[in-house]
Amino acid sequence: KLSEPAEQALLAALQACPPQPASLPDLLQAVESLLPAIGVFFEQVLVMDKDEQIRQNRLALLGQVARLSEGIADLSKLEGF
Repeated sequence: KLSEPAEQALLAALQACPPQPASLPDLLQAVESLLPAIGVFFEQVLVMDKDEQIRQNRLALLGQVARLSEGIADLSKLEGF
């Protein structure tokens, strides 16, 4: 359950994106559309909450963001951001 407005906003932004961008330009466009919601999420939400269920839900939400790049780009190679 996502109870915080910032969590709900990020989920809504993700649902508005294509589930799997077909190309790097599509991925960049999807990520650009998510940036405001991602920024608010990290400003207002403690991902590693003490409550295990809340923490897992938040990690799963971030996992959805990370999976957008599968097959297009390896975001684990980014450093210094």
